[in-house]
Amino acid sequence: MFRKARAILAEAGIPWEREDEEFFLDALWLAGVVPRGIAAPLLATASRDLTQPAAPAAEGPGVVPPPADEEADPEDLLADAVGAPPAAVPEPPRAPGAVGAPSGAGAPGQALWMPGAKALDQELALGRALRPLKRRRPGRRATELDEAATAAAQADTDTPQLVLRARPERWLRLALVIDGGLSMALWERHCAELRAVLERSGAFRQVDVHQIRYGPGDPDVRLGRPWSSSAATRPGASVADPSARTMILVVTDGAGSAWRDGRMAAVLARWAKAGP
Repeated sequence: MFRKARAILAEAGIPWEREDEEFFLDALWLAGVVPRGIAAPLLATASRDLTQPAAPAAEGPGVVPPPADEEADPEDLLADAVGAPPAAVPEPPRAPGAVGAPSGAGAPGQALWMPGAKALDQELALGRALRPLKRRRPGRRATELDEAATAAAQADTDTPQLVLRARPERWLRLALVIDGGLSMALWERHCAELRAVLERSGAFRQVDVHQIRYGPGDPDVRLGRPWSSSAATRPGASVADPSARTMILVVTDGAGSAWRDGRMAAVLARWAKAGP
């Protein structure tokens, strides 16, 4: 088909350049995939444009109106444009009881996700402030090969042996404790973004998130999953680390009654004693 089209253009005296091949192939591809007949994309637009009454011709010297017998028939122009006789575009069936539904309501679509504005400002500054906490200390569980000590030991004893050392690990674990007051629902998005920043910082070997649950008549607070309906809780003292390698970060607006009656002051004092 491509060679035949080139031969027809050559016989018609139309010049052919090599860079025109790509555009010509695109036109052939579009001609094969674009719907025809009443499904043609331009049918509705063309039918509206051709059926509207023409604007009155300007009158005056030098303006000659076209002869009546040379006016083109709108139906012929439409048939030449879309390759099929004009026909009314059928509207998709409407659901029973639907009044005034748009004609394109049943057309397929795709949901588009749009990111919202950040609730937490200065994330980069917060990440830079966490850099001093990226210290590493010898771990207590994993080990690794000490190449320098192994080479020195083999050179001294002339026997093959391995020297292991504790693998360095991040020295701090973080316990992010979020207040469980009713007003803290306004800060849920801020807390979620803060958690993401702390996890991406690489300053902590583990980030645990808890939420304070206030029990009636309970002198101590309990911790549960943040913004969860689960009734499972744990004592507030469970986040305190006797090895002093856990940092506890509390996020609150201070509006709860426990911040005024002294209960949280005692809890914070116990957490501070077990901190790094």
